[in-house]
Amino acid sequence: MSVYPGFSALTCAVGDLGAATRFYEALGFPLSRGASGAQTSWFALETCALLLRERAASAATHVWPMRGRAAPILTRHLASAREADEAARKWVEAGGRFLRARGGAGRAVFRTFVADPEGLVFEFVHDPALLPGPQGRLVLPP
Repeated sequence: MSVYPGFSALTCAVGDLGAATRFYEALGFPLSRGASGAQTSWFALETCALLLRERAASAATHVWPMRGRAAPILTRHLASAREADEAARKWVEAGGRFLRARGGAGRAVFRTFVADPEGLVFEFVHDPALLPGPQGRLVLPP
């Protein structure tokens, strides 16, 4: 398996989810109400998804590169936990750094966080509720 040279979502921690959601909606970003929740807002973009997460609520499940700032995490959704683990292993073998692996909160979600040599964080995730579609692109509900 090769590590697909792309990502399915750009994840950003925000301090005020409501204000950030309104900002992106005002710019014309299409909000996926079916995928969004109390602590997240998903936007279906042309080539990937934008995920806004409430910073305080997501501290236990995510690794943020710069605490206190809305530093992005590049996310790649994969079809299985094995694929997510394999992608992270290859990342480390190529010179990246392992940060953390986590099981899901009540769901069969598996995520692994790795960093490139400069510290940019990538997340490889398997979430049965958000599986990749054709060409690895995330398909969000309307």
